[in-house]
Amino acid sequence: MFSFRVVILILGCLRLTEAATNVLNHGDKLNSNSSDYLVSRNGAVALGFCKQEYGQTWDGKQFGYYLAMWYTEDKSNRSIWLANRDDPIADDSGVLIVDTTGLKITRTGENPIRLFSLQSTSITINSSDTKLVLQDTGNLVLQGTNKVLWQSFDYPTNTFLPGMKLGVSHGARLSLTSWLTRSIPASGSFTLEWDPIGNRLVVQLRERVLWTTGEGFRNIPPLDPLSMNYNFTHVSNPNEQYLYYTLAISQFTPEERRKNARLVLFYDGSLLGSKFVLFDSKTCAGDRTDNGCDRWEGTKCRNKGDKFEIRSVRYPHTDSLNNTLLGNISLSINDCKDLCWKDCNCLGVNAMMDLGCQFLSGPYQEGGLEATSYQVIIRNGSSKFNTARSLLMFRSINIFLFCWMV
Repeated sequence: MFSFRVVILILGCLRLTEAATNVLNHGDKLNSNSSDYLVSRNGAVALGFCKQEYGQTWDGKQFGYYLAMWYTEDKSNRSIWLANRDDPIADDSGVLIVDTTGLKITRTGENPIRLFSLQSTSITINSSDTKLVLQDTGNLVLQGTNKVLWQSFDYPTNTFLPGMKLGVSHGARLSLTSWLTRSIPASGSFTLEWDPIGNRLVVQLRERVLWTTGEGFRNIPPLDPLSMNYNFTHVSNPNEQYLYYTLAISQFTPEERRKNARLVLFYDGSLLGSKFVLFDSKTCAGDRTDNGCDRWEGTKCRNKGDKFEIRSVRYPHTDSLNNTLLGNISLSINDCKDLCWKDCNCLGVNAMMDLGCQFLSGPYQEGGLEATSYQVIIRNGSSKFNTARSLLMFRSINIFLFCWMV
């Protein structure tokens, strides 16, 4: 099993202090600035507004409020679903409402966040019969006259739950998307998708495949907790191609089943169970094809086996740096590595920055008291020259030596 230190993502939700319902009826409201919650009938899952601290300034803010779902027994309040991950509320003015227009979150000074509009459906229903139900599975369902109008399982975030679909269902593409950073819930760089043609789960960095379970999950060892605890089922029909799973171990107590249920796509692309690591993204640095990893193929200047490695770097002058994307809050370190890989003039990226890209593109040295940590592209099979040093040599003497690149 890979060694991996899990960093808990904490949403600042108040603990449940009193009995709560699992239903929000037409006309009812769930308020952010009070102790309002929905709690599933079995008490396993809660839904409410939470404050998330970013740990830095992002989009001009230090924190945001989110409508979140979490397991009540999880003391960290780590979310299993967020309604507005890409549209945070600036303060505690958020209100979840079921009304004649559908399902929405209102807030002070900004337009409502519409989760579902009755005008978007051709179904004829009495709007006064609509209600929102938090199910024991962690699925939040808007019902109208015994019809499902909307459900949170159709809008997954970074967590895969039993009964949830990954794949394509009635034209909708269902996949997990990582957080932008370890503390910013906005959509990040990585996705977990079901590939029905290859019969496999795939972790991607944007369009680049990093890791797969292999066809029929052949890359998962027989004694891995995923193989032992999870039953996966592939559904294929003219309208749907998707994967879902159930828990295999029936002797779990309800609490143990919930603790073992989720699979989380971490902000760095790692795939975690509650008590195990299925995929550690650090093991797929671009140079491997074992254990489900895919090599980082790409531009002509990258050879098979080239990879990123952390190095302590210092540079003689600022011309060694390219800061064109330094302030871009939508780019994580993982996006920066992908951009660098595709650019033959890029030697590495600043590994100390969560947001925005600082590229290493000129002369540098390793080590020293003033060195900074960089993800540097290392050339495969070179004992004396890595990619960065080779490129530096070519520039300094202005001679193209093809033999060094093969």
